[in-house]
Amino acid sequence: MTAPIDLSGKRWIPIGYGNASSKAFSGYFDGNNQVITGLYVDERGNNVCAGLFGVVVAVSDETVLKNFCIENATIYAGNSTDASASPDIYGAGGLIGDASRAHVSDCSADVTVTGRCISGGFIGNVFQGSYKNCTAKGSVSGGWSTGGFAGCVFESDASVEIEHCASYGNVEANDWNTGGFVGYLEKGKIR
Repeated sequence: MTAPIDLSGKRWIPIGYGNASSKAFSGYFDGNNQVITGLYVDERGNNVCAGLFGVVVAVSDETVLKNFCIENATIYAGNSTDASASPDIYGAGGLIGDASRAHVSDCSADVTVTGRCISGGFIGNVFQGSYKNCTAKGSVSGGWSTGGFAGCVFESDASVEIEHCASYGNVEANDWNTGGFVGYLEKGKIR
């Protein structure tokens, strides 16, 4: 990015649209310490991940996303707006809905996130990767696996590392696995 971006009054379609890695963003994004304001994402009923980035899959160990802030954003996600429907497994996050092997540094999100499950102020669903010097502010609400920074963090044979990250704000959930920082942590290192 070379200048701040104001997205107020527009509906944003997430970069890496969908819920599968075949449609993921797999590039490199350096925000150059710029700010994105007014982000509005409403993917309720569309069965996709929601955030500035919907799905991110890293193809190397290099940093994928770095050096930018999201302020005054609103994110909605979920299979359905009907609370009695079966919950979906797709993530909602202020910066990223779902990430596999992503490496993110020096970013922040000041957002309101509302998801049906796997919702976080910064990222919804984390599979492997690293997050350094990142901050989530604002409020998060959802069902199971809802956290101030991340909704769900898990790994398989590689690790998840979260270092020098923080979560500030209100977290509300109407189901199990809720936390001020992470809703559900299967494995990983948080420092």
